[in-house]
Amino acid sequence: MHAIWSAETTLDASPEFVWSVLVDFDAYPSWNPFTRQVRTSGVLGTPVVMTVDMGPLGVLEQTETLRVLDAPRQIVWALDTLPRWLLWARRTQTLTALPDGRTHYQTVDEIGGALLPIVRWRYGASLERGFASMAAALNAEVTRRRAL
Repeated sequence: MHAIWSAETTLDASPEFVWSVLVDFDAYPSWNPFTRQVRTSGVLGTPVVMTVDMGPLGVLEQTETLRVLDAPRQIVWALDTLPRWLLWARRTQTLTALPDGRTHYQTVDEIGGALLPIVRWRYGASLERGFASMAAALNAEVTRRRAL
């Protein structure tokens, strides 16, 4: 059993340009309302430490593991420190080039394990709002940076 939360948007920029914004983790506090901070070395298999705004539930620190960093196409980090039967998560952010020069952005968080009903009950609405707000904010930040 697993659940999926996702959001997507189309950005008026190339995948390379969007990628430069997406992996500029130091700038997240200035534009990303959901994932307020990301700390990572960018080396596969190392921690990704995030400060995440869960709305009325407060701000949480979440540590996951960097699994894919495929420029300018995909970033994947995963919660895989617990036994898989108990809880696992995989966050995939994908950039797809469109024929008109724009980029389709999609973020998908797939979560499973025995604790899924608790995660869904406690965090489901916050995850849905958070991913939608991040997609919209990414669009705004790409537009802002292109205007510079």
